[in-house]
Amino acid sequence: MSFVELFEAYDVRGVRNPGVERRLRDLAGTALCVVVDPDTGKVEPELSARLLEDARLGYPLESCVLSNECKLYSVLRVGDRPDLYVDEDFLYPGTPLHRGASLPLRRDVSQIDRWHREVVYLALTRTHELRLHDPHSFLDWLESADRAALQKRFPQAVLLHAKLAAEGNLPRLRVQLNSTSAKPNDPFNIGSHVRT
Repeated sequence: MSFVELFEAYDVRGVRNPGVERRLRDLAGTALCVVVDPDTGKVEPELSARLLEDARLGYPLESCVLSNECKLYSVLRVGDRPDLYVDEDFLYPGTPLHRGASLPLRRDVSQIDRWHREVVYLALTRTHELRLHDPHSFLDWLESADRAALQKRFPQAVLLHAKLAAEGNLPRLRVQLNSTSAKPNDPFNIGSHVRT
């Protein structure tokens, strides 16, 4: 099969013809070469084939490409699924929540509101005011903590949150499932995913 034929048979959602995905993965490795139409979510075979040829020749590739018709397309790796984003575990950055539950802790965290999640995430990853020695005890405390308690315990993270909110740049706390493109924080070998 030619590269164009392979991309015509490739389903970016991974539900059709897994043999084609395996063959493309063998050819492309981790190169960005799957061009996805933002309007339809379908693969553009000709553009994808051209990028695969460029990748095999060693050219650097971008995460988006402009077509001859001046239309901007996103570019993925073979196996990445553009439509599978889930909430991120705010205590274990890069790890997805599974139906509202923290996989490493095996606990439901869906009742914790977004503001609390964002402040704790910032305290853990940006201001380093939080070090998780006993995550279960911390989660027990967090479930009953109000905003004042977080302001007292993580003042720098709360200030950073206010600044980022004013800029419209708060952490999204979303990860992409089934990605082959990331080096995730996966201490429990839960699976393949990438933070967005």
